[in-house]
Formats: sequence, C-alpha cells, structure tokens
Amino acid sequence: MKKVLSLLLTAVMLITMLAGCSGKPEESTAAPTTKAETETTAKGAETEAPTTAEATGDPVTLNLAIFKGGYGDAFWVAVTEAFTKQYPNVTFNIDCDPSIGEKVNSSMLAGDVPDFIYCPSSNPSGLAQRLIKDQALADLTDVFETAELKGKILDGFLDTSLSQPYGDGKVYLAPLYYTANGLFYNATLFEEEGMKVPASWDEFFALGDEIKDKEIQGQKRALFTYQGGNAPGYMETVIVPLIVSQIGVKGMDDCFTYVEGAWNNDGVRKVFETVAKLGSGGYLLENTTGIDHTTAQTAVMNGSALFVPCGSWIVGEMAEIKGEEINGKAFEWGYAPIPYYNASDDKYLMSSVEEVYIPAAAENVDMAKEFLKFLYSEEAIKLNAQTTGGIPPVVGATSLVADVLDPLVLSTFQAFEEGYMPYIGGFAAVDSEIVPKKEFYGHVNSVVDGKETVDDWIAASDKISDDVRDSLVTAE
Repeated sequence: MKKVLSLLLTAVMLITMLAGCSGKPEESTAAPTTKAETETTAKGAETEAPTTAEATGDPVTLNLAIFKGGYGDAFWVAVTEAFTKQYPNVTFNIDCDPSIGEKVNSSMLAGDVPDFIYCPSSNPSGLAQRLIKDQALADLTDVFETAELKGKILDGFLDTSLSQPYGDGKVYLAPLYYTANGLFYNATLFEEEGMKVPASWDEFFALGDEIKDKEIQGQKRALFTYQGGNAPGYMETVIVPLIVSQIGVKGMDDCFTYVEGAWNNDGVRKVFETVAKLGSGGYLLENTTGIDHTTAQTAVMNGSALFVPCGSWIVGEMAEIKGEEINGKAFEWGYAPIPYYNASDDKYLMSSVEEVYIPAAAENVDMAKEFLKFLYSEEAIKLNAQTTGGIPPVVGATSLVADVLDPLVLSTFQAFEEGYMPYIGGFAAVDSEIVPKKEFYGHVNSVVDGKETVDDWIAASDKISDDVRDSLVTAE
C-alpha cells in the first residue's frame, strides 16, 4: 500500500534555503560563533567504546560527501580523527564542497555512491528529495533503537516527516543540526531603554503603537521587518508556529500534505490576519518587501527596526557588521520566541533541521551506521559545538556544551526546555513543476502591501493544494 510522503520541509528547512545551511530560507548561512572556534578536539571528552564493529576488523574506507556551508569542514576533520581512534581499521575520504549536492547527483548517475552524506533536505540541489523519490536511502531506524541512542534524541525530532519521509515509522534521514527560530533584536537597546520584550501579540502591537511617533536614541524605528526581497520564506518562523498553536500539529500537517480545504479555517485566518496587520497597521519597515535578507537583518543592527525573524545562524552571519552602540555599550543580539495569542496556548517554535543520511547502495552501510551513531556521542557533541557552534538534538547536549556555545545561541536551544515545542516540517514533496513553498510565501508580500486580502491568500493556498495533490511523492 502506498503511503503519502509527507516530507515537510522547513526552516530550514525545508525547501527554502539556499546553498544552504542552518535551515535558512533560500540563502547560505554562516555558523553561529563559539568561544572556541579554532579548537578541533574536545578536552576531557568522554569516549564511547565500539559496539557492533571490532577495531581489529577488515580495513574499511568510508567515503563522505559533506556540504560545506556555514558550519565549514573543521568538525568533519575532527570527528573522523576521533572515530578512527576507536576504529583504526577505518579510513576516510572526505569530499567537502559547497556544491556537494550537485556533485553527488552527477556521480551517483555514474554509479559512484558515497557511504555517507551530509547535504540537508533544504539544499537547493534537491539531492535528498531525489533519493527519497527513488527510495534510495538506507533505513536508519535500527541505529536509533540501539542501547546507546534509544531515548537519547529530543522529543519531536525523529517522529517527523523530515526524518520519516514515507510516514511508515522508519527513519531515513537523521537530524544532525537544529535551530529554534524566533525574533532577534538589539538586546543592548532594550536593556538601556528599559523596554520589555513583548511576549504576546497584544504586547507586540502595543509596543509598535508606542514607538510610531517618537524617537528612541535619536532615531525613528519600525517595529518589524523581514527578508521580503529575496527570501519571504523566512516568515515561516512567524506563520507556522502560530498556525500550529491554533489548529494543532495534525491541522498543520493537513495543510502541508494538501488535504482538501485544510487552509480554510478560523485558526489559519487568524494568523493570516496578524500577518496582514503588520502591513496595514504601519508596523513594517519601509520597503520591507523589497529588501534582501542581509539588509533586513542589518536594519535591526543599525536601529531602523526592532525585530527580524531568523534562526541562530544570524549571530555568525552578521558578525562582520558593526551594530549601533547604545550609551557607549556595544550591540548584542537578543532572542525572543514568537509572541503568543494567549498565555494558555500551546507554544511552538519553528525548528530548522539539517540531516545526514546513507544511500542504500553504499558499499559500507554497516560501518556508515556506526559512524552515524558516533556523531551523537558526548565526544562528538563537544567537537561539534567547539568547531561549528551547532549541536544535534540530543538530551542533555545543552548542559554538556554550555561553556562553549555563544550565550545567545545557547538560549535558543534552551527554549525547548522552557515550555516551547518544536514544529519541524513544511510542504510535502511533490513530483511537479510547482514549488508549493515558494508559491505560498510569495503571497506574504502581496498581503502586507495590501495588494491581496486574507481571503485571497486562503483561496490561493487551497488552490496550491488542489494543483499538486495528485503529484505527492509516494512510497511503494
């Protein structure tokens, strides 16, 4: 029986990002900064002993295809060196390239299949989607049922359509990096001015009304901006968790898997009206719909706007730009979850995930699985934090690396320990020339500019579903 492929791609993940990394919509990321960026080994890291493979086994060469984006390649050098200390019979060939998705797409057609791939499903090369469509991925479920990993992955990160693209309860893509997307602001400004970061939408718009006719630190500031010119998909950070809070995970999944009429309900309408109000209420930075992601994010740093939606990669990506000083104090990023409608609502954050996976036709599937398992060990988690500023969604990982990660980046991860739940997903994969995510978020600019109504947006969303429903990728 065929099962619907619910490859709900997000922030990142999601079909969005570009050359892409860190779950970002449609453009490359820079990794979060750390306190030990140049370190490539973990001091005092605990080592987990080999399990199913013996260190004295036959020689094995693992060929790794690694996307070189914002997280760079230092982690892969360090972690493979650490792995070979436990498995001296294993050697590695590492192909680390910004265009690795395109390279592997071509090489696999010629029969050259890597043993292990890190190229997120959000990468525009479409490598992961192609392997999913071709049912060419190894089943990784057994890796996460081992004694070392069972119950170790944070709730909500394995039982998603990103990890289980066929909806059959089997894991084919393993989450390696994750982010808690939200609103970013100038923490120094808020502290020096005694301004409260709004927790609810009522507070958010009240702040916007308060600042409309006054200067703060000598300049007028808009309440909000987003990356409307080149990546309106960043607005998933706001839209998706709000919809989930109103109609639940099942309701959001129905929208993303093109269930007939799923978008036409009061919960979705409420969220769309909130987005429209950002424009109609005069809360947006002028020309938001025409500026690119860097300009939008710079607007918060130079004081033109108070808030911008993003993921924690913003810290590293914008590191070369100097933010405004407030009373002689340097700019510092602050992070806030998406405002809620009511304090009693279930609260969600859009979490972008970057995955690793193993082709079913790989020569060394078993050893590649051992390497995958090692990536979730304490030693590898520490190495990852030190070299990239990222961590996998593992229970206790934030405590393990609290002295390494940038405090702001750490706070985004900790949001999931403070009552917020992750929503990981996006539009299901379709075998169509239509790109549902691009079509859907393409309406955001028109709505905030007043060129389309909320009813228009709902109708357009249902039409997208109607147009691609019969093109869903399925598994035999």
